[in-house]
Amino acid sequence: VFMRNGNKNSVGINIYGALTDFIITNNIVRNAQSAGFVMDSCRTISRGLIASNMIAGGFSPDGFGRDHAMIIKSAGAFPSTGVNSSGAIEILNNSVLFDGTSDSSSAFYIMRSNSLSIYNNIFANYGNGYAIMFDEEPNNGVTEFYGSGSNLLYTRGSNIAKWRGTVCPDLTT
Repeated sequence: VFMRNGNKNSVGINIYGALTDFIITNNIVRNAQSAGFVMDSCRTISRGLIASNMIAGGFSPDGFGRDHAMIIKSAGAFPSTGVNSSGAIEILNNSVLFDGTSDSSSAFYIMRSNSLSIYNNIFANYGNGYAIMFDEEPNNGVTEFYGSGSNLLYTRGSNIAKWRGTVCPDLTT
């Protein structure tokens, strides 16, 4: 997906409301302007896979909430009573570059999501924001991650991550 210049609200890949297992692999998004990949309100029963995708910059942050290259929002295993789910969303081997200028931006943004396994990705922010940001709203927060490791995190800014409201200059914080 090669996005044209001039549309500051554009999203390269936008997935909303998927309520089944899914596989999203081998995509390239260039010149995304607003967001390269957005998954919102999606649930899996056994497995969701987001792997080997490249989000390749071209961002023009607007300061209205989409100043992130890859966004996972309200996604994960089914949380409902009566739905038997042992599912997880695996986020593997992706290369994500945010090259906008916003100080509150991130390469990878997670909000109100559960059952995530995040391994072997590159999350780079060439601006002053964060490589990764995890937010949760009061009473809607999520504490369940299946695992994360072997990810490369980079920012030109002084803080690598923002985790549950805490700004982290490094991963030992």
